[in-house]
Amino acid sequence: MSQRDPDMSILRECSPRSPQSLAAAGLVVLGAGGTALAIVAGSPGPVAVIVGVAGFGAIAAGFVMARKRIAKLAAATRPILAISSALRDFAAGERHPRALGVEASSSPAAESWNSVLDELGRLRDVAAAADSVAACSTPGTSRTDASRVLSTLPFGIVVVDSFGVVSEMNAPAASALGVDASAAVGAAVRDLVAHEEVREGLDRLSAGSSWSLTREFTTDSGAIYSAGIRSLGAAGERGKSEGTLIVLEDVTQRRKADETRGQIASNTAHELRAPLTNIRLYVEEAIDAGTDSPDVTRSSLNVIQTEVRRLERLVDGMLNAAELESGSITINPHETRLEVVFGDLQSDYAPLAKSKGIDLVFDLPPKYPVASVDRERLTQALQNLVGNAIKYSDVGAKVEVRVHAGETELEVEVEDSGLGIAPEEQEQVFERFVRSSDDRVAERVGTGLGLCIAREIARGHGGDITLVSEFGVGSTFTLRIPLAEPVRAAA
Repeated sequence: MSQRDPDMSILRECSPRSPQSLAAAGLVVLGAGGTALAIVAGSPGPVAVIVGVAGFGAIAAGFVMARKRIAKLAAATRPILAISSALRDFAAGERHPRALGVEASSSPAAESWNSVLDELGRLRDVAAAADSVAACSTPGTSRTDASRVLSTLPFGIVVVDSFGVVSEMNAPAASALGVDASAAVGAAVRDLVAHEEVREGLDRLSAGSSWSLTREFTTDSGAIYSAGIRSLGAAGERGKSEGTLIVLEDVTQRRKADETRGQIASNTAHELRAPLTNIRLYVEEAIDAGTDSPDVTRSSLNVIQTEVRRLERLVDGMLNAAELESGSITINPHETRLEVVFGDLQSDYAPLAKSKGIDLVFDLPPKYPVASVDRERLTQALQNLVGNAIKYSDVGAKVEVRVHAGETELEVEVEDSGLGIAPEEQEQVFERFVRSSDDRVAERVGTGLGLCIAREIARGHGGDITLVSEFGVGSTFTLRIPLAEPVRAAA
């Protein structure tokens, strides 16, 4: 019997029988895995239908499983394909780590690749600094000239001779180490460096166990520095180093951004769970109600629509975060009816404010000019402002949105009686990935991108966002943008 045709064996064994006898027996031909290949029934009935449906169900289940496996395989190979593309770019001459980086994800391969690029970038900075130091050491270069060259570098430089004495130090390095640059020259480097991480790196280089390494340390003020430590070569009969170069780079914002990126995935998953759960529950309620309860169905659909819009805002936030990382948010102005923008804003956030016990009030003008703005971007900025006001307000608070639409300028004030922002943090909250240090803020899910995105959108329109806040009392964010085309008033 052929190994290639196992499903046909039953037909061969039954071949002496006539078609009529097969029909009388109600024969069902099953393939491998129980799939129905043929049905010959003496009397048409449910058996044929049931077996046929079962076979189709088996095929459908197999198709679904195959799709899931393909999806998992695609997700697993996506980082590898991205890294392969980056390697091709490298072979073509691209050397900038940011251009060669791949999308951040939970994939160990992607994370490792990006870490390698970061390390290569730091080593490149160290090498560039070493070249500058070498240029300063050429015959005929005075110490004044050398100091002038080192002072132009954007990172800290400490040059240590073979005896462990500082021979050069620029101002950024002195600031990082908390010492006076002029007094540091001629002092032992170990007396100036109080950070154990850097001391350990210097010991490894002096012992000859390493040629170049990187250490990080945190200053008393909370700043994080990356110290690239590199030997300036070996010379002498005893193989001692000719000296050591220390390159200090402030990586505080980079580390905060790295930490926040990890939180973004967790926060986004947390924020996605609530609307998805509500959608599932209200879909089930609408199904159970059926056509007998149109009011229940209508109410369920309204909730589902609200939650879908909430999901859209979350996705928009993620996309905007990616655009901020790339350094550009594009503005595409077109004729926009502002009354529609604020009408949608009010209907979107009224249910959320009501669920939190917050009084949301809109003070809207009777007429609006038709303006040339980017409707989608303007909506995102307003959503961020109103959403933040509700998020950082407690039960019983009031959020008021006041709109002043003149012929040449749109002004929107979003005032809340919420937590308020400390004076020293009021400008920082507009920076990427920055959130208030207030413990009450930390308890509420957020990415630290909303206000940054809103201000970028306002400035992209030629306007800005300002803040007036009193800690513990509340905040007022004011968005102003010029209206490029005050064509006519809209009723």
